[in-house]
Formats: sequence, C-alpha cells, structure tokens
Amino acid sequence: MVFPLLGGWSAGEVKSVQIPEQLPECPVRFIRGTLVAQDGAIWAVGERESVYRLQVGDRAYEKSWLNMDYYSGFPKGKNFTCIAEDRQGRIWVGTDDSGVAVFNGREWKTYDRGNALNGEHVYALAVSPVSGEVAVATSGGVSVYDPGNDSWKALDRSTGLVEDQAASAGFDARGNLWLAYACGGISYSPRKSGYMQWKNVQAPWYWDSKQFARQPYQPYGDGLPSNICNVLACTEKDQVLVGTWSGLAYSNGISSWRFLRGRDYARKNSNLYGSAARKTAVPGEGNAKMLSEDFVSSILRQGKDIFIGYRTQGVDVLDAERMTVRRRIRKGLENTDVPSLLALKDGSVWAATYGKGLVSLKKGSLSYQLDRKQQDDEIPFPSPARMEDPAAVLKRLEKLGADAHAGKSIVFRGEDWSTKGDWCGRYGLTRATLCA
Repeated sequence: MVFPLLGGWSAGEVKSVQIPEQLPECPVRFIRGTLVAQDGAIWAVGERESVYRLQVGDRAYEKSWLNMDYYSGFPKGKNFTCIAEDRQGRIWVGTDDSGVAVFNGREWKTYDRGNALNGEHVYALAVSPVSGEVAVATSGGVSVYDPGNDSWKALDRSTGLVEDQAASAGFDARGNLWLAYACGGISYSPRKSGYMQWKNVQAPWYWDSKQFARQPYQPYGDGLPSNICNVLACTEKDQVLVGTWSGLAYSNGISSWRFLRGRDYARKNSNLYGSAARKTAVPGEGNAKMLSEDFVSSILRQGKDIFIGYRTQGVDVLDAERMTVRRRIRKGLENTDVPSLLALKDGSVWAATYGKGLVSLKKGSLSYQLDRKQQDDEIPFPSPARMEDPAAVLKRLEKLGADAHAGKSIVFRGEDWSTKGDWCGRYGLTRATLCA
C-alpha cells in the first residue's frame, strides 16, 4: 500500500465529510494527547504505542488508523506525551526522553537538547494564534520556536520562570504566553515583551496558621486552590482555565482568580492534621454545584460548554457562563483517567482515556464542509537553534560570579539527564554552576 502525503484533494475543493458515530478502534489505548488537524485528520499519541493518524473520509485507506512510523525519521521511543499542529501544517509530537519530533508531511525530524530544546522530556506544546510561535514545555524549561525568523528562544529560571517544569502551556487570543507549573502556580508573559517579562500568581503554600493544610478548606473561593497544576487552557473568550489537584481555577486575567473544587474535597480535608479541616462540609445543595472530583486532568471549551476530565470520575460538562455543572458523564469512563478531550469538526466530543482509548461524549451533526487544500510543496523543517557565542557565555559567567559576591542568587540553567555523569564529554551546550 502507498500512503499519501498530507493533503490529497485539488486546491480549494470543498468536500462534504461524514464522521461515523463510532470511530475505528484507536490503536493507542493509553492516550496522552489528541489533535484534530487542519485537514480534518484525527491524531492520537500515548504510552507504549506509536503515533497514529485517522483521516475520516470516503477513501479505503481513510477507514483505519495509520501508524506514522511508516515515514522516515520517526523517533525510536514508544512513549509520547503531547501533540500539536503549527500554522504551517507541521505536526509536533512530544516524547518522554527524546525531545520533540516534527512531521512535515513527508518525513520526521527530532529536536532535542543537542539542537534546539532546554530539556528532553516534553510536557506540553502550544501554538500562538497570532504569531504562529510554538512553545515546547520541557523538563529543563520552555523553548519557543518563532517561524517568522526561524529561530529559537530558551526560557527558564534565569529568564524569569518560577520553575523550569511547566506542566502545561497556552497562548491566549492576543498571543500572550501562559504557563501552569508542576509545583509553582501560574505565570503570564505578554507577547510584546518577547516573553521576557513575567507576572506570577500562586496559592498560599499553607491555608492555616499552623502550616498543616496545603489545600483550601472551602469548596469554592478566590485565588488559586493549589500551586500543583495539571492542565491550562486559553479559550477564545479570553478566559483562562487551569486544572489543579485541588479543583478548577478560572480567570479573565492574571490578577483575579476564582476556584471550584470537587465533591471529594471534604474527604481530603478530613485526612489533614488538625480539627479545623474536619468542619468543612457544605449543605447538599452546595454539593450538587461542585465538580465531580478535585483532580482535573483535561479541559475543553466548546461554545457555551466546558468539558472537564478527571483522574477517576469521568467527565463533567459545565455552563461556561455560570461555571456550574450541567451534566456528569460516567459511562465507559469508570475509574479511568481522561488526559485529553477531543472536539471534532462535526461538533462531536470524545474523551481520550488512559487505558480505554477514545470514548464518545457528545454526538455531532455527522456531516460538515471541509475545504482541504492540496499540499504540493514540501514544508521546510525549523532550523536548529543557533549556538551562543562562547565570548557571550563567558561574559555571563563572569556576571554570575559578580552577582554571587553581591549576595544575589545563582540559578542552574539546563539539566544533566543526557550527560550520564560524563560532564567533560557532554557539557558545554548550556551553562551551570556546580557548588561544593
């Protein structure tokens, strides 16, 4: 069988596409990320598997999932963490130990610490709707690729991030960059600053004077409920939604936040040390308004609905205006994590699960018009990052030494997962301060 290049219809041809109520079974069972591409194709990535693509249409090869390892340059690993499509039509796939792999329609190319990124493990990918920049959140910081000048920028603690590991990232409608950290709350940087000026917001590290409680006593309130973030989503309505391990935070800006917790919050509080935490139960009517679970693992806004995926309690559908639960979906999702939510072009919504593949949440109209353009020219790959001039690196190292004598803090830039202890042979791509 000969597999086609992305595209395949004549330029500007409009097709009426039908999506079946039941998609072909997805080969990826432990899904970590999903994507609906510009050409209507559905992509899925996950653990223990490969990268798969399903083109829903009327051709024979479009009725089953295609393993994308067919194309040359495919990364060797089997654990994939996230996926995104840039404005040029390239597909970006994050790995757990080899950086990010980019597919241009003909072949794959990998970018890692050796040629572009801060770190090897990729947690999240985000594409700016304004500039087309791609943010790659890694274990060593965030690398931003700018297609306008074909260049890379490295962001980490030395450039203003709270911590190097951002669990999720997103660009809002104005092209500003938002980060949700694994342990450090949320950061925001305006596009006009070149992502070099950051505003941060964090929850209180302790919610009681005796420093026993690391989560709010209340089921809802102001601020962030937790600094441990799982997922961030910027909606077209300038709303920012953040899923944490203590509920959902939502805001229309960096300075004003509200949170809503899950029904299990009181049980979690009851296990805290101290009697005050046990006096947090709310009346039954309040319980009905709360989320099904505190641990939010995925977020999707579709029109007036916000779909919230959980670690064990399925999916809730919230009213986007009132931020109240409209519907609770459990069928097929019992005790299953939902790391990703997928909205197809026909209006249907699917839960991408960790262990059960794709599960239908909402039926669509079953037909839509898709204008898919023929891709005649090969899309060029991003250029590797330009290595810094040694003289400039030396000058910064001298400044670090001066800062240390002046009592200023020194931060570590980069990571050593790839060195395997062989510092002399592998270091030199970035700089670090090793203290004895």
